[in-house]
Amino acid sequence: MGPLWFRPACDTLLAKVVDWFRHYERGEIFSDRDWMHPVAGVVKMPTRYSYRIPFTVVEFKCLVAIMAAADAKNPLTLDLTKVFESMKRRFNDLPVAQRPRMLSTGEWVVPLAYYKADVEEIGRILLEAKSGVSQRIESIAAEQKKQGKDLFEV
Repeated sequence: MGPLWFRPACDTLLAKVVDWFRHYERGEIFSDRDWMHPVAGVVKMPTRYSYRIPFTVVEFKCLVAIMAAADAKNPLTLDLTKVFESMKRRFNDLPVAQRPRMLSTGEWVVPLAYYKADVEEIGRILLEAKSGVSQRIESIAAEQKKQGKDLFEV
C-alpha cells in the first residue's frame, strides 16, 4: 500500500481521521438503543455519532483508494465508495435539504455516521498505508511462523 500514499493530501486526511476518532463522542447522536441502568432503569444510550468533516475530493479519493486496496469487499469500503461517487457528481443525487455544503476552500462538509470501531479501522488502515507495515493478526502470525516461533511467543 506504500505507493497509494500521497504526501500532502493523505497527511491531512490522516490528521482529520485521527481528530474524528479523538472527538468521536462530540458528534451528533445518530442512533441509540435502550440500555438497562441499575439506578435509572431503561435509558437511551447512543451507539453511533454523526461527525461533519470537511474533505477535498482528492483526500476522499485517496481514502477510498487506500480502503479498497486494504479490503475491497468490506461494507465500510463500499459505503465510502458510494459517498465518493456521489461527491464526484457534486451530490446531485441527494435532495437539496440533505446535500453537504461546499466551503470556499473547495472542501465538502460531509456528515459521516459510523461506529467508533469503524473509525478506528479507517485510522488503522491509513496508518498501515503510511508506514507500509501491516498491523493485522494474520501478518503478525505469518511473521512469527517465519521466525519459527509460536503466535504468543515473544
